[in-house]
Amino acid sequence: MRERMGTGLDGLDTVLDGGFVKNSTVLLEGMPGSGKTTMGLQFLQTGSRPGDAGVYITFEELPQQIYQDAAELGWDLKALEAEGRLRIVSTSPEALMAELLEPAGWIDELVQTMGVNRLVIDSVTVLSSKAAPDSARALVFTMQSALKRLGLTSLLIRELAEPDGPVAADAYLADTWIRLGWMANRHQSRPLIGVRTLEVLKHRGSDFLAGEHVLRITDQGLRLYPAGILPPHVMWREHDLATISTGLPELDHALGGGLIAGATYLFDTNSRTNYAVLLQAIQAEHLRRGGAVLALLSSAVSFTKLADNFSGFGLDVLELARQGRFLAVDGYRRHVPNEFAPFVLPHHDRESIAKTHQRLQELMLSDHERWMLFYDMNTVISTMGFDYIRETFAQQVSGTRDHGIPFVTTCNFAEVPPELASYLERSVNGVIHTWQDRRYQYLQVTKSPSGKTTDPLLVLPTAEPPFVVLR
Repeated sequence: MRERMGTGLDGLDTVLDGGFVKNSTVLLEGMPGSGKTTMGLQFLQTGSRPGDAGVYITFEELPQQIYQDAAELGWDLKALEAEGRLRIVSTSPEALMAELLEPAGWIDELVQTMGVNRLVIDSVTVLSSKAAPDSARALVFTMQSALKRLGLTSLLIRELAEPDGPVAADAYLADTWIRLGWMANRHQSRPLIGVRTLEVLKHRGSDFLAGEHVLRITDQGLRLYPAGILPPHVMWREHDLATISTGLPELDHALGGGLIAGATYLFDTNSRTNYAVLLQAIQAEHLRRGGAVLALLSSAVSFTKLADNFSGFGLDVLELARQGRFLAVDGYRRHVPNEFAPFVLPHHDRESIAKTHQRLQELMLSDHERWMLFYDMNTVISTMGFDYIRETFAQQVSGTRDHGIPFVTTCNFAEVPPELASYLERSVNGVIHTWQDRRYQYLQVTKSPSGKTTDPLLVLPTAEPPFVVLR
């Protein structure tokens, strides 16, 4: 991984997967008042220490105005200058370009004597305006090449005349491209007043959190609140968040490390998505790690198919059942092969369900730490109806939580009443949506105990176990 440099902005290092890449060029654009100058000063002020000094170059504002603006945020830039950790320079575009092309000019000297690593130019809009339209890109390229030669991590500020202004040459050349703006109101045509946003549009060769993130201007500078990171569920304290791997590294990452004992996860699925392979991968991983699985089977899984599915992961489900590590629950009164009969519990009507629940209570109480429960709600709805779910689901969630058992259930939200879907989402601790769009399958975590959510992830098949990867 390439070496990173802190951005100075709370939350932005998270969005950029560690911060700016050292010796890179960052384009920061936005309309007047969006916070560009503040972000530039914060980038320098945070890094102002011996060996990591900064230079702020301005073409239009006088240094005195910059000092005053910074003082309102509690930053004493004059003191930093006196200590040799910062330099504010007011110059012209022509003088700067001449300086950058001079091998032994004052910028070179500052790099050598002050240990300058960070530089802000406010703004490249003014610089580009001095060039002919057909030579603006060459001018920006020359400047960026000179900054990289000096080993500087540079923040170039660009003014936008309108919220979604045209893409300029510097956006193509920059390593990282950030746009400041305002949150669009989904219910009205005008922007939401006062809701500032930051969006990373490009971060070359690095991962980043896409989408708009809320940006606040505080009395201590800017603060960013990354989207997709929600408060963790109050039920779990930090030391309780021990995770259980799903066998899918990308899903573990999306869930904040994996499944949590006692938490309930709901997969919103439909018949067009191959969600069964995801569940099979989770079950196989838990069994491989010495755990035990109880699965209420869907109508699509016969007992022969069940054995074949696990054999693909190198597991003998019948042998696992004999070891007391696998139990199946059948809700369709299907024929059960003799060898499976001792390990299959009925779930046909209220009487059989009551007996099965009693058996499970005894089982869970005696060995609860090993078990993981899988519950195909579509099966239960087709045999028992919506009202049964409303009556019993909260109790089932409470029971598994009390025993510290991970509970994974599936439901097709499109086929249940909206109020039932809302009830289910409230009742569970994690929600994972899977769907198909054209020829692609997607997965998105929209709720988790850790507070993490994700953008849509591609679900891609592989030839080897776990037979699926997320990207």
